Amino acid sequence: MLELFLGFWISRTVMAAVELGVFEILDAEQAGEGLTLEEAQAALGLAARPARALLDTCVATGLLDKEDGRYRNSLLAARYLSSRSTHSLRNYVLDERWCWPAWGRLEDALRADHQLLPEDQEGYHAFPEDFFLDFLHGHSGVMGDRLAEGVDLREATRIMDVGGGSGAVSIALCTAFPHLEAIVVDQPPVAAKAAGHIAEARLSERVTTWPANIFDDALPPDCDVAVLANVLHDFSPDRAREILGRVVEALPRGGRVVILEIVPDDERRSPPLAVAFSVAMIVNTAGGDAHTVPQYRAWLEAAGLVDVVVTPIEGRMVTTVIEAVKPM
Repeated sequence: MLELFLGFWISRTVMAAVELGVFEILDAEQAGEGLTLEEAQAALGLAARPARALLDTCVATGLLDKEDGRYRNSLLAARYLSSRSTHSLRNYVLDERWCWPAWGRLEDALRADHQLLPEDQEGYHAFPEDFFLDFLHGHSGVMGDRLAEGVDLREATRIMDVGGGSGAVSIALCTAFPHLEAIVVDQPPVAAKAAGHIAEARLSERVTTWPANIFDDALPPDCDVAVLANVLHDFSPDRAREILGRVVEALPRGGRVVILEIVPDDERRSPPLAVAFSVAMIVNTAGGDAHTVPQYRAWLEAAGLVDVVVTPIEGRMVTTVIEAVKPM
């Protein structure tokens, strides 16, 4: 029971470690064989007691290794928390750090049925401009890799990545399927960010952007697959159905919709993180939710799609691929 309700001790400590730059100063390229406590505290600008408490907690949780009095990143932290990693979740952690005041007022958010942070036009909490929707790039890259393993796109030629954010999913899919072309559809500031990531991945000839509001503007033509990766949970059922309707309308007959989402079981009993994702959506959005497979199936069929296929992907967040086809 103590571990259950005191778990925020660990999560908040990890947030502080990320914000203070622990995993950058202990990156192998920077720290060599690791840093002593004295070297680390000097680099962090901390006194001995808080530096030791912070670093040792990271050791206890498997994020740092400690040997002969020297600290270094574990493989886990080097891959997911150092900003130098292409799979870095650093910005994701920072986003949760910025949301911390809202979590501290969770009871108020639950009573209001609405997130309490400043919000954008779609009801999602607002971001600093230089960070806008870029915080999920590392996470989306991992999800894109998992999607590539869970869906067969060998016969596809051109996909629209609806609400594609940083472009990470399109990058992953086009890397896995060398013949594939992709169009990342998102708001203009987000599309501009995505173009930079696409260029860094050297995929600008095959992955392009389509700046648009997915509720109001035209969607790309001549795409045989529409991918919605971790998009629909940001919206209420009505808004999610609206998005699906516009996507289906833009697809040709025989076109396919591919949804990648965090999905709890049908009765919303497990697993804990996927069920609690509904609470996170109250903290972060005006109407988002962790929608279930029966909901997605009903929405797809109501939009006129057939041949619904559900492919669970193993993991604690229970990410699921849901596919359907527009009849010929």
